[in-house]
Amino acid sequence: MRDVVQEPLSEEEFAKIIVDRDGHPRVPFSMVGKDAVLGFDPIRFREYYDASSNAPVIAHVRKGDVSSDQLLTYLRAEGIPHAVRDVDEDPLSIEELWHLLTIPGRNVKTPYTVVGDELVLGYDIPKLERVLGLVNA
Repeated sequence: MRDVVQEPLSEEEFAKIIVDRDGHPRVPFSMVGKDAVLGFDPIRFREYYDASSNAPVIAHVRKGDVSSDQLLTYLRAEGIPHAVRDVDEDPLSIEELWHLLTIPGRNVKTPYTVVGDELVLGYDIPKLERVLGLVNA
């Protein structure tokens, strides 16, 4: 286990983690004001949204990605106004991702789990179980 407070990630290490094999940013993630909700995490999303209900919501997604579709379905079902950024049509630079997904002076927002070259953002037990092979995709 890596304690990112005691052993912070460099921007270069972060870049290797946050992009997939094709060099694209991993999705989905949402920005609720200045808070990042990594992966499809309705519980954490609701906590941040309720705490700052006037904050703008931006869903960073990829077409054809199951978790991205789940996130957008959730936002629509809950009636949460949001903007959508398709990271393939409007890519984020590593610098933009670093800015969005880090806390100034504290490094990368957590939790995230790396399994081989798969990244599970946030507390996403269904995805973690799929990546670990505990359930079928």
